[in-house]
Amino acid sequence: MTGAKRSSQAPDVPTIAEGGLPGFAFEPFYAMVVAAGTPSEIVNALAEGIARGLGTPEFRAQFLKIVASPVSTSTPDQMTSGRRRKRS
Repeated sequence: MTGAKRSSQAPDVPTIAEGGLPGFAFEPFYAMVVAAGTPSEIVNALAEGIARGLGTPEFRAQFLKIVASPVSTSTPDQMTSGRRRKRS
């Protein structure tokens, strides 16, 4: 496990830091991108639709099952400024 904490999906599997590389932590990161100059109305509409899809209990459960990490989302402004929202 590459995260700072053990996964709730595999609590008996130690993290890389616990396995001998102290301080190591990497959280998965996925992003949707559009071409430079895409109008903000389109960017915001896409972001809202994606957030709705990612927010369903069914998607969140399946994502956690496959990736062993909870879904984390951010707004377009947070993404471009480097501020990601906490996991929910």
